[in-house]
Amino acid sequence: MKRFSIVNNGYNIEEVNNFIDIVIKKLEKLSEENNNYLMQLEKLKKENNQNLELKVAKALVAYQETNDKMK
Repeated sequence: MKRFSIVNNGYNIEEVNNFIDIVIKKLEKLSEENNNYLMQLEKLKKENNQNLELKVAKALVAYQETNDKMK
């Protein structure tokens, strides 16, 4: 936990401002990382859907070929 120096009218403003600047930078970095992870997640979801569609299509073709051979 961060502790600030106490001066005449409260906390040392410069210390508080420096701390707030650090917190802001960390939050901006976390927000950017979060956005990157969300974009990666969306990309992976799309790839997964495409792979699933491909597997379903292959299964349908295999089913149709097997059905044709049985006739």
